[in-house]
Order: sequence, then C-alpha cells, then structure tokens
Amino acid sequence: MRKYLVKILPYLLLSLIYVGVGEFFLIRFQEVTPLDTVVEKQGEEGEEEYFGRRLISNSLNHYKLKMFEKKQPKVLVAGQSITLQFRDFMFSPYENDFYNSGLMLRNLSDLEYLTSKFESGKYRSPDIMLLGMDYSFVLKVNPLDLMEGLKNPPEDQAYDSKAHFKAMQSIFKYGKTRKIPDVDVGYGRAGMIGRGYRTGGSYRYKPEVEKFVETGHHHDEGHLVERLANRQRPFIEPIEYDSAKAKRVFSVLKRIDELDIKLILYFPPYSDHFFKAAQKDDHFMSFWKDYMAFQDRVSSLGYNVIPFTTPKEIGLNDKFMIDSEHTGEVMCALQLYEFFQSNKESFPEINTKRIKQEIQTDYTTPISFLRDSISRPLRGQVNRDLMAPALTKIEEYAHD
Repeated sequence: MRKYLVKILPYLLLSLIYVGVGEFFLIRFQEVTPLDTVVEKQGEEGEEEYFGRRLISNSLNHYKLKMFEKKQPKVLVAGQSITLQFRDFMFSPYENDFYNSGLMLRNLSDLEYLTSKFESGKYRSPDIMLLGMDYSFVLKVNPLDLMEGLKNPPEDQAYDSKAHFKAMQSIFKYGKTRKIPDVDVGYGRAGMIGRGYRTGGSYRYKPEVEKFVETGHHHDEGHLVERLANRQRPFIEPIEYDSAKAKRVFSVLKRIDELDIKLILYFPPYSDHFFKAAQKDDHFMSFWKDYMAFQDRVSSLGYNVIPFTTPKEIGLNDKFMIDSEHTGEVMCALQLYEFFQSNKESFPEINTKRIKQEIQTDYTTPISFLRDSISRPLRGQVNRDLMAPALTKIEEYAHD
C-alpha cells in the first residue's frame, strides 16, 4: 500500500497543482462569482459593472430572470439577442425603471409563461413592453424550442465541477486566456474587459466598438450568408412558417394587451448585405413571404409595430449593424425615435430629446454610443461622414 501511495503521489500533486492554479485564474477572472452575488451587487457599486463570463457558461436566461425579478421595471424590453441594443436612455425619463431582459425569453413558451406570471400577479406588469418578434416564434423547426425555459432555468454553472474543469482546460490550452484583463472591472472574464451585460440589461460590444473605431468598417463575424447557404442554425431545413405557432402568438399578444401594457412589437432588421443574398434563396423567401404576411396581420390588428427593414430602406447603411443580424445601438435608437415621434399621443411620457442629443455628440459612431464604451471619440470629418445618414434622419424625424 505504501509503495502504491509513493507511486501515485506525484500524480496527485500534479493534479492538485493543476486544479489550484486553474481555480486561481477562475477566481481572479471572477468567472466563479455566483449569479446571486452578481445580481446583488451589479449596479450598486456606483459605476457600471458588466457581467459576461467567457470560460464558464453565463446561464443567461437564469441571470436575466434574476435581474428582472429584482427590478420588475416599468419599461421592459424582451426577446432574443436582436433586442439587446435597446438602452435605458432611449426610453427617457424611465432610465432608472428600465430593464432589457433580452435572452431571458428563448422561445414562444417562455413568452407564454412570463405572461401567465403577469396575469397571476407574481410579477408586476410593465407599463411599456418592447417585444422582439423574432421569426423563430413562427418557424416550424426551431432549435430554441428545445431549450430549458423559464419554468426550469439552468442552474448556475459556477457551482458545476465539470464546468470548472472545462474552463481550466481553456486556460491552460490558450496563452491569451491566461492574461488578466486590466481595462474594466466586471463579473467574469468578458465582463472584466467591458464586454457583457450592463446593469440595465443591454449588451456592450466593446471589442467590436474598438475595432470599428480603428478601421471604420462594418464586419460580420457571424457569416450569416454562409450559414444560410449551408442550412446551418438558425436556417435548418425545412424553413417553414408554422401557422399553429402563429395562432399561439396572436393569443399571447391578446393576453398582454388585456393587461393594459403598452406593447411595441419590434420586427428585427437584417443587413443589406445578407438580405440581398437571402432574396436569391427560394426556400428562405417562401418562408419570408409568410413572415411578412404575419407582420402585416399583427399590424392590422392594431398593435404598435416597428416593421422589418434593412438599413438602406431607412437611409442608413450596413455600418449601423453590429453584424448581419444584430442592429447597432444607433439604428435601434433611430427606429425608436421615429416610432415615438409618430405616436406621441400614445406615448406622451417618452422624451425623445435624449436620443437626439446622444446621436449628435462626438462620441457616437454608427455602431455605438461610445461614451460608455471607450473614451476616444472619432472626431472630425471622418466621424461626420460616418454619421451623416443618422444625423440626416434625426433631423427628418424631428420635423415630421
């Protein structure tokens, strides 16, 4: 027995060193900070702190649910990642009573579940709700329908030993992963470099913003055109409209309306680059025709709709997109500005001056309102040229 212990002792020591060093980095990166702690402290430290793990799963719908339960705001943004660029100041004067719960709802069942909680009184109904009408709500084959939803949100991966070991493998495999960030302070390695979820729930794309400021060019790391051509997620065949799911959507919208919530339905844009290519795909366009008919039907029923567009259709360009399927903050703000300007009687409480002021500052570029991302504005003619379409639109909307 003693000989056996002597033989295995080096391996045990190596294992302990491996685990000890790995756990040191995970703690240093705040990757193992529990969600409960994040929710308790985020926004209470005086300055914005960003939550975004990179090595251990974010358990996003669990995190978002906890933050939503804490805030139960008067203005709620809900939907998939396409809603994450709507920010608190866009709904002034509700900056302090706002939450962007983007990615809390992963599918139609989640929306139905949330609505039932409003109806039962478990959650306070918001006064205003912007709901991203992702086409996955009416897509027949939708992998998101299989995800664990709000009824059974996934447990916090910070308590999962397997998640710890997997994260340690990444740390030892990639040298750049071991580098301790020194730019911003947040929860999780991504949060520490300023990439993650703000206190208000919106998402901060700091690396993409910095890259844009350096190059002035739109980039699409999602490769959405290739995913469509190869029928990769989310374009898994058959790409078909599901009329049964559409009926469920109309039903849940009616229930939300009966709660006296001012509902705004947002049909998310695509980049012109992607949509031009997608229009050549017969299967996609067959579905798209039904999806646009669905949008028209929603509008005809009297709901407030911010309709599908591409940047070009509203006088912008693809530089105002984060990537082919995620709208930048400025384009989201412009869409909201036009909507509120056109619906002043229904939303008299909303002050759109804040949006106009932010768009006109030197710190704003097409992809982002830079003031909370980096402190180096793109001044001069370069920025004026980049922002010209947005500045033109804001003046047009103001005079309509």
